[in-house]
Amino acid sequence: MKKVSSIIQIASIPEREKMLRETVYSLRYQADEIFVAFNNYDHIPDFLGRNECIQLNNLTGDAAKFYDISLREGYILTCDDDLIYPLDYVEYMISGVYKYKCPCTLHGKTYTIPVIAFNQILNNYQCLSDVKGDGRVDIGGTGCMCWHSDYLKIKYSDFKSKNMADLWFAKICHEQNVKIMCLDHRKGYLNYQGPVTTIWDEEKAKGFIEQTKLLKTFL
Repeated sequence: MKKVSSIIQIASIPEREKMLRETVYSLRYQADEIFVAFNNYDHIPDFLGRNECIQLNNLTGDAAKFYDISLREGYILTCDDDLIYPLDYVEYMISGVYKYKCPCTLHGKTYTIPVIAFNQILNNYQCLSDVKGDGRVDIGGTGCMCWHSDYLKIKYSDFKSKNMADLWFAKICHEQNVKIMCLDHRKGYLNYQGPVTTIWDEEKAKGFIEQTKLLKTFL
């Protein structure tokens, strides 16, 4: 496939600065640009070089990786600051988008209809495990997501609550009649850096109440 325009967007919190460095290093030469939204950072880490960045107050949490997303053109990838990506990651994700003409991820869930609860999942395809074959999902993980601006129109203001980026992204896709595909991959393709706390852990303790409400608005 010929060289195409691509940009990577990441949101990070100060507790993960060292992890972010490893994330950025794994992606640095794979895309034209890396844009990092720094949630509650009081400085810009020096390992970013000439990459673009912005300091935010963490009001939107993980949705900060969609900051100014409506200004981006070409292939767009959203990544997480606790993952290390393989050297062919961007090329592989772009090949999936090129094939299916829709957003592609390595992490996704499907649900029975009607939906019972956010954590009552029919099929769970995990980015850190084997996923055999490509398949359509209801929700895709935005920490390993890729799409082309021609196939999906999305803006930062679409994300109306904190730390629910995957659900808001899925809702936008559903409203635009755009499918999400989860791509085949092997266990170990992505490396997890193991932060002490995660959004999943925090929201699980709350019972996923808000997630369930949002999910039921579009599935």
